Amino acid sequence: MPARQKEQLKEINARECWDLLAGEHVGRIGVVVSGRPEIFPVNYSLDASESVIIRTGLGTKLEAAVNHHVVFEVDRFDSDLLNGWSVVVHGVAHQTGRVMEGTRPLETWKDDTPYLLRIAATSITGRRIHHHPEGAVPAQDP
Repeated sequence: MPARQKEQLKEINARECWDLLAGEHVGRIGVVVSGRPEIFPVNYSLDASESVIIRTGLGTKLEAAVNHHVVFEVDRFDSDLLNGWSVVVHGVAHQTGRVMEGTRPLETWKDDTPYLLRIAATSITGRRIHHHPEGAVPAQDP
């Protein structure tokens, strides 16, 4: 019988949240469409002002996001789903015509995605989760 696992949740500070986002390329944007929440996977980048940049085409996502409050989430977990992190950005999405200097290249899944959305963060939060065998002493952060 496998050893019981105990979980430990730890909040991540804003600086580390941005650093974690900078290391990934795919996230999810949440919007409200006709009074219902909807979520879409997206490629993204960060610009020098620590805004999330998404490229999209015409349609539901663009219409529901522009000038509205949105939520953006990225996570990463190990193969056993025992250890990982999640970062959530809340903000208002604005259509923009340019990407600020310092933005990493923005990959897209489709060629017909000419519109840029910038999510100006009003808050960023994150949490790490670690599972360890019951009775084991978790490692302390330096």
